[in-house]
Amino acid sequence: MKPSESVYQHELEIQRRAEVICQNPPEQFEELLKEYLGLTQHYTKLLKNTIKLTSVGDGAQRKLVRARNDLLKAKRRLEDASFTDALTGVRNRRFLLDFIDNEVKSVLNNDSELGDHNLLFLMIDIDHFKQVNDTYGHPVGDTVLVQFSNLVSAACRKSDTLVRWGGEEFLVVCRDSDQAYPAKLAERLRSQVEQNEFDIGEGRVLKCSCSIGFAGFPFYPPFPGYFGWSQIIDMADQALYIAKKSGRNAWVGVQPGKQVHHGATPPTDYHLKRLYGDKWVQFQTSLGDDARLVF
Repeated sequence: MKPSESVYQHELEIQRRAEVICQNPPEQFEELLKEYLGLTQHYTKLLKNTIKLTSVGDGAQRKLVRARNDLLKAKRRLEDASFTDALTGVRNRRFLLDFIDNEVKSVLNNDSELGDHNLLFLMIDIDHFKQVNDTYGHPVGDTVLVQFSNLVSAACRKSDTLVRWGGEEFLVVCRDSDQAYPAKLAERLRSQVEQNEFDIGEGRVLKCSCSIGFAGFPFYPPFPGYFGWSQIIDMADQALYIAKKSGRNAWVGVQPGKQVHHGATPPTDYHLKRLYGDKWVQFQTSLGDDARLVF
């Protein structure tokens, strides 16, 4: 076999391995990725040696260029697969961890006078989802999750990012939203999920509802770096469970309280019940201004 042919055959094997990785479940990703990277390293060495040892004609050179381009495409497919939830096709936590630091830096590096340059974290959970799995089985539960993620994705802006957080819980990351957008998006999602009929096959439909919690970054504008993005997500998650405990099929948003406007330094504790008691946070909710929220 000619050196250039050896390179091309090796590249085909790399593409095949990449497809195998993309088709396997996430728990096997790390092991398969190590094998793939070893294969690509060997390919790179082989390609360099071939170029050194061979007087490459136009045809062989085009084949090598094509092989190199195909390898890059396979690598991009693999990277995209590693950032994608296998069931729903939306982004996963790995993707969030990859991009969130740059988003936070972008927010902190912009002066607040430039406008609504911020991040919104909105947590969504399907109510009583365990009953769906227990009653109809996990395949039906998976069907509901796919349809639910499609519905949420369609309701968001193109600039928003939907992440499957785990199980039946999803996270929406919104960039540059005005003050009215969080409540509008939360109510749109709540209403559309409530009205939707989930097709579970054999002529059957299922009605579901969802609970939502949200919080923005930076949380305290006078202290933009006071709480990190992971703490804000935790706040949104706490708000989600306040919505659940307070009746479900509802949303609860967390906002800075009156103490912030008095110029005092916020506490480091971000447990919402304590922050609310000390007037460091206030809530906006679909349950109404007079609703009794349960922590």
